[in-house]
Amino acid sequence: MKVLHLITDENGGAGRAALRINDALNQSGIESKVLFIYGDKLRDDLVQYIPLFKNVVKLKIYEKINLHHVNRFAPKTYFSAEKYGISLKDIPEVKKADVIHIHWINKGIWSDRFAKELILLQKPVVWTLHDMWAYTGGCHYNGECERYVKGCGNCEGLANRCQKDISRELVAKKLHYYKQMNLCFIGCSEWITNEAKKSYIVRKLGIRCECIPNTIDTNLFNVHDRSACKKILNIQTDKKVILFGAMTSTTDRRKGYHLLKEAISHLDRDEYALAIFGNSSLDDDMKKYEIIDFGQVNDDVHLSLIYNIADVFVAPSIQENLANTVMESLSCGTPVVAFRVGGMPDMIHHKKNGYLAECFDTDDLCEGIRYLCKGEENGIKRDVIHEMVENDYHGRKISRQYAKIYEEVKQK
Repeated sequence: MKVLHLITDENGGAGRAALRINDALNQSGIESKVLFIYGDKLRDDLVQYIPLFKNVVKLKIYEKINLHHVNRFAPKTYFSAEKYGISLKDIPEVKKADVIHIHWINKGIWSDRFAKELILLQKPVVWTLHDMWAYTGGCHYNGECERYVKGCGNCEGLANRCQKDISRELVAKKLHYYKQMNLCFIGCSEWITNEAKKSYIVRKLGIRCECIPNTIDTNLFNVHDRSACKKILNIQTDKKVILFGAMTSTTDRRKGYHLLKEAISHLDRDEYALAIFGNSSLDDDMKKYEIIDFGQVNDDVHLSLIYNIADVFVAPSIQENLANTVMESLSCGTPVVAFRVGGMPDMIHHKKNGYLAECFDTDDLCEGIRYLCKGEENGIKRDVIHEMVENDYHGRKISRQYAKIYEEVKQK
């Protein structure tokens, strides 16, 4: 069995998840490789598309054309509807693969040509849903809009709206291409899987939808002595450490930074410090607290140390699939407080390994921080939290589930 994963950027959240699935498959005996556009080729099982200068130039041109194409409709949310992308037909690893496993393919891979070439390959396609784009008319998260259930059009995410807008056009294209593929959707969480099942595209075509969570290296993300980790990172504070982080931790409204600000405003600044990682830009209100800013962190060993110095990780997202950060924190034995949204209940068991606050109730989010910071006083044990991740998300378990799907789609 030879599997090829497709991912635009190996450094994003979906890219990190794809690499972890790839590692788990290889360790289980399945020959697996990852084809990506942006990133660094540091391993033999990674295939980079753009080493050639001509490919770099093409992608830059595609990016400008695609951006102009979408911007005509003035999107108000993160929206993708690419017209131009890479070609698959001359890539040796694509020809050799038994299964094409798609992850996040916007801004470089997806295009009409890509879809047509994928159809001509006549290979089974497994598509892991790291967001909702695969079954919407262009948005990556729907917010409160339910038009993807009806086939989109008159899109709430576009300023220039009409019934036959770009969202309706993209749904029609997906229907046309998907019906010619041997396609299976895999949701990372129960939430996104159920959202896919009720979408117009999935119902119209009867696309198979299954749920398989992401995996994580539980040896790398493990429980370590908190004092020793603070010493390594040169952290001097004796306060309770609240950790918050994401790729766009303070700029993406969906990540809930504004709700975190409101929640921690009720906490005593003499008792709590705020640690943050990602692309952060703190405002003056937050700077009143003791701040530990780690900036952008791409090294998993460094990241593991950061999780270990925290008393609690806060994930205040308004809408979320199966956040890598939550799984990483839990694997390091650090409890997580989040709102009861999306895939959070898949990972967080209330008052056992974390705290599920009522949706967007910042007082309850604050109460969750206080509760979890009391640690063993409230029966929160770091080793037990790590063990729960071992049981649910270990690579052996996840690779077996994917292997079963691969065999089944090959026989279809």
